[in-house]
Amino acid sequence: MSPPQSIVIAGANGSGKTTAALRLLPAGIVYVNADIIASEQSGRPGTPGDIQAGRELLRRIGILEAQGADFAVETTLATRMLSGRIGRWRDEGYTTHLIFFWLPDPE
Repeated sequence: MSPPQSIVIAGANGSGKTTAALRLLPAGIVYVNADIIASEQSGRPGTPGDIQAGRELLRRIGILEAQGADFAVETTLATRMLSGRIGRWRDEGYTTHLIFFWLPDPE
């Protein structure tokens, strides 16, 4: 049996993370995205509910970790929200992949 997979999809806002994830992630990978969670909760991303969406993202990741499920998570890596978890994934036997999107120009 192969080890569980975690995929970190990272990059600046507007770099194409969500578009790429929705098109390229393999079947069976649960995709966890705070912007999508915020949209589910409030009808649109970019609201004061973003903090609550971040908490919900961590809760959902915790469930997936406990199940040993394959998953992908989107982040800008602007905070340390995932830093401790990534090390724990390794300790729990996950193979973790980082896909980083960048823009050649900040505009």
